[in-house]
Amino acid sequence: MNAEGIHILREYDRIVQGETSGWQGETFFLAAQSFQALVALIERETETHDQSNLNPVATFSHERGRPALRLQQWVGVLRLPDGTVLEVLPKTHERGDDAQACRDVLLQMLAVTDERFREALPTLSR
Repeated sequence: MNAEGIHILREYDRIVQGETSGWQGETFFLAAQSFQALVALIERETETHDQSNLNPVATFSHERGRPALRLQQWVGVLRLPDGTVLEVLPKTHERGDDAQACRDVLLQMLAVTDERFREALPTLSR
């Protein structure tokens, strides 16, 4: 969790239901209440979209006997009902990298594909 209380993950990281929220080694655990709220959100959003035009936002599985999911082809910020905030950065971001630099790259990628993101782009420092 960063200083603002946001859990930073990467696209394709596995999220496992746990006792508390946070990283344990290479695995991100999300407290049971938060995990269930995330699953409900994904299921609700999936039901409201035409499935023929969307790849699944998450794949569900089990890890260490616990429910798990992997967010895929989705980046952004999620605020769960209990106040837990997850920021999912593109897979180009490696743990330990500067998260702000990754956000800047994400905005640059969006600007290439959608003109709504072309205004006020961050300046990339190299």
